[in-house]
Amino acid sequence: MCKVLCCASDDSNSQRWTCISQDHAYSSYSVVALSPHHDKLAIGNLSGKIKTIGIGSGDEVREWQAYNGKVFNLIWNKDETLFSTGPDGDLICWNVASSSRVHFPEALFKCVLPPCKHRWVTSLAVVETGVSPSGSIALVCGDRSGSVHYYCMSMDKSHHHTPIQSFHGLHGKHGVSHICTHRGLVYSAGRNGAFMQYGFCDGQLIVIEERRAIKGMEWIEQLFFTDRPEGLLVSGFHSILCFRAGKLVKSS
Repeated sequence: MCKVLCCASDDSNSQRWTCISQDHAYSSYSVVALSPHHDKLAIGNLSGKIKTIGIGSGDEVREWQAYNGKVFNLIWNKDETLFSTGPDGDLICWNVASSSRVHFPEALFKCVLPPCKHRWVTSLAVVETGVSPSGSIALVCGDRSGSVHYYCMSMDKSHHHTPIQSFHGLHGKHGVSHICTHRGLVYSAGRNGAFMQYGFCDGQLIVIEERRAIKGMEWIEQLFFTDRPEGLLVSGFHSILCFRAGKLVKSS
């Protein structure tokens, strides 16, 4: 039996664990994503079902059949829409706010990733290009194969949109870890230790600059933009050189 536990602090600052959901259908495999407001949890399983659970009470449970196969990943957007990736690179944006116990979430639009070995989205951002037609949406996403894709499409769920641009293998074979926007620019980071800055020109996404944080940081996990003088904080994993048993080894 798969159990979802929630840890909360009470007035005395003591922590306690509460079971908010349990379901055998999610026991052998599941992917989990927490909403930006930390009030909902999304879970996907091996048979293509997605379930959302209200964190506060656990009784706001909605479940629907999204795919005929495995749910590879779930990502919440800032506006609390939910993106899921299924078999064959099938990327769907769900309007979870419109759902109820009677009505399933509405699929706002669908995309498809180009064929690759690890064909699922690991990070994404809905972007403002300044040139997108009215009623359209621009999306930049990274996949597990290290590629970055740019979509510009209408809110049409009748067919799957393909990317208008793809930067294949930009972040190496270990995948893209983070996509974000800041002051009209797009940024991507990856497990190759690099982060990229992009801009828009004539409706195209262009690479402006590639940078690395510090020597030895082989895996960048996330970028944080702040109002502090340094402006950008980079989190990731840094390799350490040390001597063990007379040999030089590398650990992280």
